[in-house]
Formats: sequence, structure tokens, C-alpha cells
Amino acid sequence: MLNAATLYTIRRLKTGTTITTEPDAMWVIDGDGHPGPLWDGLSVHVDGSSVYVEHMVTPGGKTPAGFKPVVTDDRGTWGWQKLSDTGMKIKTAVAAAIKNHHGLPVSGFYELIGPGIARNPHKLTKHVLKAHGIDADDADAFPQPFPRNYYALADWMATHDQYLGVAWFHRADPYSTVLMRKKDFK
Repeated sequence: MLNAATLYTIRRLKTGTTITTEPDAMWVIDGDGHPGPLWDGLSVHVDGSSVYVEHMVTPGGKTPAGFKPVVTDDRGTWGWQKLSDTGMKIKTAVAAAIKNHHGLPVSGFYELIGPGIARNPHKLTKHVLKAHGIDADDADAFPQPFPRNYYALADWMATHDQYLGVAWFHRADPYSTVLMRKKDFK
């Protein structure tokens, strides 16, 4: 997921636990954005008939041809690289996911998940493109309004083992994403 913020920072100290909302994530608390499952994979952007994958250029690193920068921080510049300019492993995985999707999906943002992608925490046997946000398979698990406070999220996470966490996608800015991972609550 392209350079996403975390909703809460949890600090566990001997004297107690502090929970603070990250400033870059206040739009989630304010009720903006839509939640969906957190998929641990590789972000893919379909723009008409063009396909891009997320890529980070580290400080002093080589910028690939056709790279579209999105945001820069102290770790480097995050952005999109044309699929045709990536390695064979990524090209093959995206091609398999498109085939499994029965063709190129509509323009939008997706997560490529499956074998060989981000250690495959979902334990899939084939490559899949999951839309950022809620699809029909997950709609029942994400009631509206969806909990946004720490304790309600902790309760939701405890009863939804199939998800690694929650991702909120800003309605007006597709590059603004906020995450909360299940492991953050342990």
C-alpha cells in the first residue's frame, strides 16, 4: 500500500499505555474515507489500458524510466512504475491476476496478493487483484458506520480473524490511505 499512515500510535510503557491519533490520520476520525480490508501485497493502479505498480526510489537510488512520483519522505520517493518496466516476477504475477479476474479490471487501485507477493500472508494458491475498499465478498464484515475509535476497532479485530487489519481510503485523494493492523492491538 503506497506510503500509508497509521491511525493510532500505541506506546506501551511500564507506567501504562498511551494511545494517540496520528495527525495525518485525523480525516478518518472525522468520518471521511471508506474502510476496507487491509491486503498485504503490492499496490496496482489500472488507468484505462495502462497498468502501474507501486515502487519506491530510495534516496540516491536510480529512478526507473516512466516513474510517476507521488510522495517523498525521509525513506525515499513513492510512486508508480509502468508494469512493462518491472521484473518478470511482477509481470507474471499481474498477468495471472488479470487472467484470474477474467480481464483487465476497471480503472482504479488494487492490491496484488498471492504466491510470492509480500510473503503471501493470505495463503492464496493463485494471484488475485483485490480492489482497494470493500467488494461484495467483504461487505458484510464492514458495517456502516464502521468503528473508528480505538476500543471499538479492537473489538472488531478480535472477531474478524480473516483480515490483517483495516485500510481507510480517502474519498477525494486516492493516495491518502490510513491503516490499522491487527498486530498493533496485541
